[in-house]
Amino acid sequence: MSIFLHLIKVRMVIFVLFGGLAGYIYGLPSPSTLGQGPWAIFLLGLFGISSGSFILNQVQEVKRDRLMDRTRLRPLVTGQVSLRMGLILSILAMLMGLILLYIVAPISSLIGALSIALYNGPYTLYWKRRWAYGAIPGALPGAGPVLIGFSAANSNLFCRESLYMFLILFLWQMPHFWAIAIRYAKDYREGGFPVLPVAKGKDVTLMNMTIYLTAYLGIALASPLLIPLSWMWGILVVPMALKVSYEFYKYTKSTDSQWVPFFGWINGSLLLFLFVPVMNKWFLI
Repeated sequence: MSIFLHLIKVRMVIFVLFGGLAGYIYGLPSPSTLGQGPWAIFLLGLFGISSGSFILNQVQEVKRDRLMDRTRLRPLVTGQVSLRMGLILSILAMLMGLILLYIVAPISSLIGALSIALYNGPYTLYWKRRWAYGAIPGALPGAGPVLIGFSAANSNLFCRESLYMFLILFLWQMPHFWAIAIRYAKDYREGGFPVLPVAKGKDVTLMNMTIYLTAYLGIALASPLLIPLSWMWGILVVPMALKVSYEFYKYTKSTDSQWVPFFGWINGSLLLFLFVPVMNKWFLI
């Protein structure tokens, strides 16, 4: 079980499931329909495409993973799982996930397929390996889970509610990933990945993080302009935005080893910014 959880990148899968669940619940016509819909099938489908895509990513990058300390113990690198078995598992998981999502809503399966194609195609094979700013287009498939979830529950995908959730998840990824990239710049350099801290340095990375963090927090603070929000915005969203800003300021003035508080708060803020609209909708109805 430990090997399997390591292979599927379980912490990333959990974030995907939370994002998809937020989109799914928010897209429902009313909270009372939650128990009536195929939410379990949806979550299994999302689990399948995300875990399969992450396994395939490791198959594609196994040679580079051997060069980096933070990835050298992955099951495909150590030989605990063979490349052939990893490829088979990834294909089966993705196929299962796409079929289950299609049962729930064909549009969800289509968005899932596009997310896989972007993540394991251009991002893994080109953007990440050749472009310092590859994380930006790479955030498109990363923001897919909320759209997959929303479309599974609501046929009106192109609306302000889905736009808000997509922007929150999309913009969050740049400061999140670049904080990791700064912390593990040596590993990325040895693995041959020209991520922003490696190609442009820490100062340029922090400047770009400031831009995207400002946009991320700005969307959260301006959320009442896009979606219905009540008192929860004032007592939850605003304080969290201020806290994340403060932690980022401390992070920019600290050494690399003191990145954990900012990293933890920005991850927590994502869950809050996604689920406050969900909770607000339940209370309003």
